[in-house]
Amino acid sequence: WANLVDFIAAMQFDVDFNNTNHLQALIVPPRLLTDRDSPVWVHDFTPPQNRGLLCAELLRTANAVSHGLALRLWEEACCTPEGRAAATRAAVGFLESPARDVPALLRLLEELARNFRCLR
Repeated sequence: WANLVDFIAAMQFDVDFNNTNHLQALIVPPRLLTDRDSPVWVHDFTPPQNRGLLCAELLRTANAVSHGLALRLWEEACCTPEGRAAATRAAVGFLESPARDVPALLRLLEELARNFRCLR
């Protein structure tokens, strides 16, 4: 989870009451994982809860394999207000309904290309 916090921090996500309530209702699972659970798909979790687990695992793996490059690219995509807004739309959209949120992902990639190396 610590790795996921780094990605969320880069977005400077607004943790006001409404956003926090919405995301908690969307992705906080009803119970702790057990040794019998497979984090890719837990049978008694909702699709958004499973996508949240999948996202956390993908980000952890991508960051480990890339030796931190995945987080660095995410931070660069989020270095402007527009980039952070695009990242937030893409992240929340993935959790809510990934199939209909392709435009938000494309905007995020556009922001990454536009802002590449803006943190240096």
